Amino acid sequence: MASPRPVSDALAALVAKGALTCDSLQQAAAATLDRVAADLVEKPRGILDSLFGKPPRAARGAYLVGQVGRGKTMLMDLFFET
Repeated sequence: MASPRPVSDALAALVAKGALTCDSLQQAAAATLDRVAADLVEKPRGILDSLFGKPPRAARGAYLVGQVGRGKTMLMDLFFET
């Protein structure tokens, strides 16, 4: 089963290896991408929900903005890999 915090965990692993330094803004962005990942996972629906319920809620996205070199592309790569 996938980690409940896939991007945050991958970022923490890179920090632990010494590949990156800890950055609170990257951690906040990783938490947002964790939420997006959780929203994209298809939740099981019961038979009654499938027949009579509302359609599944669309996943909310995220927009990463910041200065050049802050790690936006790296975080998106981690999101895609996890």
